[in-house]
Amino acid sequence: MLLLEIIKDILPIIFLMALGYFLLEKKFINDGLNANLAFLVMNIALPSSIFVSVLKTLDLSRLGTLKDPLLLGAGVLVVLYAISVLLVKVCRIPRGRRGSFINGIVNTNSLFIGMPLNAALFGDKAISYFLVFYVLSLFSIWTIGATLVVNDSSSSSDAVGGSRFQLKRLLQAPLVGGVAAFLVLLLGIQVPKPLFATLNYLGNMVTGLSLIYIGISLSVAGLSSIRFDRDTLVAMVGKFVLSPVLTAGIFGLAALLGTAQPVIASQTFIVQSAVPTLAVLPILAEQGKGDVVYAANLVTIGTLLFVVVVPLVMLLVS
Repeated sequence: MLLLEIIKDILPIIFLMALGYFLLEKKFINDGLNANLAFLVMNIALPSSIFVSVLKTLDLSRLGTLKDPLLLGAGVLVVLYAISVLLVKVCRIPRGRRGSFINGIVNTNSLFIGMPLNAALFGDKAISYFLVFYVLSLFSIWTIGATLVVNDSSSSSDAVGGSRFQLKRLLQAPLVGGVAAFLVLLLGIQVPKPLFATLNYLGNMVTGLSLIYIGISLSVAGLSSIRFDRDTLVAMVGKFVLSPVLTAGIFGLAALLGTAQPVIASQTFIVQSAVPTLAVLPILAEQGKGDVVYAANLVTIGTLLFVVVVPLVMLLVS
């Protein structure tokens, strides 16, 4: 039953990728649509999605009781970032792939794959811990993660200028959407229903458009671009082996030190850590003039492997 639930969650993702591929292959759309989709998702749909998601799911009054899993989850992210940066140097990941490589290991598509999976595996009793993971993931992606990708150009001339910190590149529209949502919560502002409904409609477009974008990118590059090269293989090992094992280790160490968490908390974090990377990764790579094909490769292969990986991760959490 578990495998069937996972397949049901993943099949729509594969179908939407295939739709984007088919539309371009049959010339129903032209390859110039990529840039338009990237702008629409990054600057309109995704900020709306994050704003609505935070307001729908986050209850600030409960964060105080969840500070221990919040701190442990933050610790996992710090260690994962450190190891990923080390792997970039050891494996000599080329410019244009580095930001995508790190995100492929550290960050997850927690909202669109992780949330339905978590509900199927653990039910409502795990929702609080999932929300803690989601908040950590949200800010990890739209601060460190997105900045690494948009500053990672394949061109050496672009990379020299992009290697310096640039505030405008940190203030990505999705992050602004998240910060705005937190301000609304903190100040107790009531968002007018027509505005909230509009943002909700816009936010619902994110996953579909992002996956269609990946399909278009695969059509432009050719299906031969989907392959297990060394950089992809290392990222997959990092995502599906290193990440859940490290998460289990940190939660286990916390238990030994006297700050044991409920079993459902550690199970939620371990499973979520093995969820494939964010679907908008190729769009970020497009904005940073990086290797879009490699970023699409990480999303596609990671999504396909996820069917096999999750039952193994469930054995780990058991």
